[in-house]
Amino acid sequence: MTMAPSFDLVSEKWIPCVRLDGSTDELGLFNTIAQAHELREVVDASPLVTASLHRLLLAILHRNFGPRKYDDWRELWEAKQFDAKVLAAYFDEWRHRFDLFDEERPFYQTPGMDGKMLRGASKLAEDSSAGNNPTLFDHTSDDGEDVLPAGQAARLMVAQQSYSLGGLMADESGRASGKSACLTDGAAFLLSGETLAETLLLNMVRYDPDADLPMPGRSDDDLPTWERPEPPLKRERMPDGYVDYLTWQPRRLYLQPDINSDGQLVVSQCIIADGERFPDDYDQPDPMMAYFTRDEKTGPRARRFGLGETLWRDSLAIHGGMLGRRELPRVAEERADLVIDGTIPREAVYDMDVLGLGSSKAKVCLWRHERLPLPLRYLADQELVDHLRECIELTEKVHGSLYGATCALAEQALTAGERSADTGARDQLISSLGVSTGYWAELELPFRGLIVGLAAEDADRYALEVAWAQRLRRTAWQAFERAELSLAPNARNLRAISHARRVLGGSLRKQLDAYEEVTAHAD
Repeated sequence: MTMAPSFDLVSEKWIPCVRLDGSTDELGLFNTIAQAHELREVVDASPLVTASLHRLLLAILHRNFGPRKYDDWRELWEAKQFDAKVLAAYFDEWRHRFDLFDEERPFYQTPGMDGKMLRGASKLAEDSSAGNNPTLFDHTSDDGEDVLPAGQAARLMVAQQSYSLGGLMADESGRASGKSACLTDGAAFLLSGETLAETLLLNMVRYDPDADLPMPGRSDDDLPTWERPEPPLKRERMPDGYVDYLTWQPRRLYLQPDINSDGQLVVSQCIIADGERFPDDYDQPDPMMAYFTRDEKTGPRARRFGLGETLWRDSLAIHGGMLGRRELPRVAEERADLVIDGTIPREAVYDMDVLGLGSSKAKVCLWRHERLPLPLRYLADQELVDHLRECIELTEKVHGSLYGATCALAEQALTAGERSADTGARDQLISSLGVSTGYWAELELPFRGLIVGLAAEDADRYALEVAWAQRLRRTAWQAFERAELSLAPNARNLRAISHARRVLGGSLRKQLDAYEEVTAHAD
């Protein structure tokens, strides 16, 4: 008698973990959480999987540990680990819902869908070449022949529910349009501690559905998807609370198990269909996202990864709190209160991980995992934040001067100043010179040092600002001089370079002379 395939996510190894000694391992749900104080982090090659796994772990923790009050959170923080007995009892009760291939309620799936919607297993990967996505990181095909190991399929399935893009997809009626998942419209911010336990605790917000925290809900109704009485359906509804939201199922999924030639349990095909969707007027902010407002009419928008942008340029969204029109993620706001009252020492320096994708026209163009240092003093010291803001604004102003000089260079090189250059040709030349890209890339590592340096208890913050201004001057000139070398040394280009150097030198003097004495430079 052939046994039904089974992959128990509670005990099977499928979550990629890094131990405190730097070694790597894969663990099941129980050991990942119960041993979190002995692990450094959960991290996958795909940032989308990394963020999605954290949301799954947080849903389990909120369901079992709250915390309803700040005092409850403090008790968890002081313990620095999670009660294994509580976890064991919970997983024993719901273990049947954590089987990837359970016949009645496979985890995160909707059984009984039409087999004509089956596609190759690579459809699970938004960053693969399958379907409507460009080849970025692999070369899987969409001919239905590709297979995935069960653990990898489970990771990709969890990521699908957080990062699936909107657009046409398989449906019982043929093709239907689905909405994007929760995390596609913004970057996810995760505070990172010294252990996985600290990381999870730092990202556990106050959870009290009856008090609408962190979003409207009710204790009796706010259930993770595996506890709900029915599998995900194609329908519109409001989330019943934060745990429901963390395990929201915008796709109805199904994984077809198989055994490969090596006897390994794999997923050979899958179904991805439209599932649950929010009402059009649903506008609850995600506690893991940072928001900014450019236009009061359109309201707050989530910070996201733009193509060709570096996130540290918007560092005030991480370090600056309610500055200008930026807002911290809710998880950081709540930790700020605990820094202020002394529960977490303000001298501590953690990291802020920022994860997400960049997309265009229902295609994934990039995914990214950035990590910035976050001295907790920024969450409680407005004067410190003001110094950082001064440095960031100065960095943007110097870039404006550099870009203006590059425009002048391109204009003169193309026309010798006799007429206006063709806009397309000018923009193409500016892009090919790579001045802006070089400027921002050169400053990224020094900026990380500036963040930490400004927050040091004995820091001379004005001296650090002056040193930063000097670095900006050097970096701007270096970026411009690299562009000079890429131009042919003919008379027109030499005149254009001379003109643009005067433009840049004059502009930099206006921006930087307040910070430093003008130094001799060939400008």
